[in-house]
Amino acid sequence: MAKDGEYRSEVGDMALSEIAARTDHPPAEADNFRATFEHAAIGIAHVSVDGTWLRVNRRLCDMLGYGRDELLAMTFQDLTHPEDLHADLELFNAVLAGQRDTYSMEKRYFRRDGSVVPVNLTVAVVRLSDGAPSYFISMVDDITARKEMEESLRRSQKMEVIGQLTSSIAHDFGNFLNVVKGNLQLLQLAQLDGKNSEYVSSALTGAELAEKLIRQLLSFSRHQEPELEALDIDVLIKGVGALLRRAVHNRIALNFSLQAADFSLICDRVQLETALFNLILNARDAIGDNDGRITVTTRTVQRNGNDYVRLSVRDSGQGMAPEVLARAMEPFFTTKAVGEGTGLGLSQVARCVAEMKGFVEIDTKPVAGTDVQLFLPTRQILSL
Repeated sequence: MAKDGEYRSEVGDMALSEIAARTDHPPAEADNFRATFEHAAIGIAHVSVDGTWLRVNRRLCDMLGYGRDELLAMTFQDLTHPEDLHADLELFNAVLAGQRDTYSMEKRYFRRDGSVVPVNLTVAVVRLSDGAPSYFISMVDDITARKEMEESLRRSQKMEVIGQLTSSIAHDFGNFLNVVKGNLQLLQLAQLDGKNSEYVSSALTGAELAEKLIRQLLSFSRHQEPELEALDIDVLIKGVGALLRRAVHNRIALNFSLQAADFSLICDRVQLETALFNLILNARDAIGDNDGRITVTTRTVQRNGNDYVRLSVRDSGQGMAPEVLARAMEPFFTTKAVGEGTGLGLSQVARCVAEMKGFVEIDTKPVAGTDVQLFLPTRQILSL
């Protein structure tokens, strides 16, 4: 008999009664089987030979976001991710054909809200006395946490390899660049005519920019130790304000609203300046050749009882699509054309902020612009 709408399948109720009878348990034990089924920590379902769910437990309902009656009106095929359905059906049909009694696989289900949940599925068949399949018992374990841990490990290993490769390339390139820069400096000492002198100066400027890129690469790969000092972030920003204005074209209005002067940061000045320049350049590129505005603000805020300076760079550019935002701080990821960006800008920002024990938040929507906010731990400047 169904209780409180929990057991809707005569086949399932008969199965539990049959189990109790075969194991010589008294009738009260059937209630124990029902309780075990209903309150298990993983999803459990009884599934008919056509894929319809005959009975589902509470955990499976919670995992998929459906009510019990909704799931009982569906088949497992309805909710299986299309890329996983073929493999699942092959194994399912192999059981129906008597080629095996169980199978296990990783697959994905669609939740009611459209999101995807990765699971480990284990299926066993219950057969009739003549060997024909009666129904299936499916054990469904949500492996979202495990998948996230595996992805975190994969990213960590990837970062380690990238860091080693980056450091090696940066050192080798730096050695080659020193030769080029040294010869250019010797040419500057020679009596060259005006045009040739301009060419040498231009080449030397390019070499110096390349040197800055090398320092950024070495910092990224952690082969350059930060030089920490106490800084007033408002003073730092004012000091590079003129350079920041020259970094954007005249159709972009660059505005500052700095209100964190009573707090200092412990950081590497060069890294923080580089992070700020990267944010401004990204904002400029997001606006493109259009009219636009970039606003740099500093404020003191509290998060979880801790004091932070919030450095915000907001632009009126094209914003980021969700799939771009998901990878925005990944090293070497860029949406720019080949030769127009290294993909290190936001990853350098994230690294700088992480070294300061802070965090980054990005508020962005396609066409609506982007606001990158750096939350940097502070200490208050005390007046004597």
